[in-house]
Amino acid sequence: MIKYGIIGTGGIAKIHAEIINDIPNVCLFGAHDIVDDNLEKFCSEFNTTPFKDIHSMLEKVDISVICSPNFCHVDHIVKSLEHNCDVLCEKPLSSNLSETNIIRHYNNLQNIKSINLNYRNLTVVKKIMELINNDKIGEIISIRMAFLKNSAYRRKTFTWRDDGSSKLSSGALGDLGVHLLDLATHITDSYVKVETIKTKMMTKVKKKNDSIVQVDDHSETFFMTSNGQYIHIETSKACDEDLCGFYITITGRSGEIKFSSKNEGVVTVSNNDIQEIVQLDDRIYIDPENEFYGWKDSFYYSHIKLLEAIKNRKETAISTFEDGLKAQEVLEHCINSYQQKQYIEFR
Repeated sequence: MIKYGIIGTGGIAKIHAEIINDIPNVCLFGAHDIVDDNLEKFCSEFNTTPFKDIHSMLEKVDISVICSPNFCHVDHIVKSLEHNCDVLCEKPLSSNLSETNIIRHYNNLQNIKSINLNYRNLTVVKKIMELINNDKIGEIISIRMAFLKNSAYRRKTFTWRDDGSSKLSSGALGDLGVHLLDLATHITDSYVKVETIKTKMMTKVKKKNDSIVQVDDHSETFFMTSNGQYIHIETSKACDEDLCGFYITITGRSGEIKFSSKNEGVVTVSNNDIQEIVQLDDRIYIDPENEFYGWKDSFYYSHIKLLEAIKNRKETAISTFEDGLKAQEVLEHCINSYQQKQYIEFR
């Protein structure tokens, strides 16, 4: 029986906990949080053991799932690895690049180390990859992705996500866009030409609880890949409700693939004036309100792939820490290109 421990008991931890409790031959052994009330409520809901001392939990579990605030990730990664746990960390791995050398110091360990870039596991992304590999649209010319939400309007309380101490990793671009930055290179099997990055960032909801919001809630970024594709990514937490959704348009030399979360479980393939509606695989889970088709399933597949990697002691099928660091480096260049109004050399 493989034992999981969860660090942090917020909303994303509840998704992980529900899925862990559904997987055979594993158990949610315990959870840790520094807020006692949150910890007790979480453990009662998911029938697991509360640990007020993180070390007491880590010395008893096999896998650590890190769902704490961004600025805690590096500390919790290090503690988990030092207790010889395999790790699944929510993105980002750290709140800024200056901490990445700490993580890289542990790269030589044999522990399985995964970041939950779960959008790679979306049903729609898997279908898109299949269509591309089957040459349905020819060589990819451009990709446009948009992830538009209205959480900045709905969540009126100022939290750590609105604070600038996480170096904008919790803003619209950092929180939502990092998935899309990763998808752009994953789908095209390329890397970002960072000298081509241009970014626009803004904050529409400027105050919460009389506190100044210090992160962006709307952004757009443009760049080219090493394979010559044009990428446009738009992310928002302050979008009009009727526009909210997740959208992908991939243009090839002979056709186009489109996905809109408003159309639920289908993608549209257009080729030579012929339009085909392609049905996505049925969902395992019903998605939460304000999320899109297959979002929750992607967490399930993250865990299945993680357990397979642990079984084989190979990281080939998962999103690795190195993948997370690459995405974060691109994110940092996007932010710097906006703040400094100049191109940044990639180092």
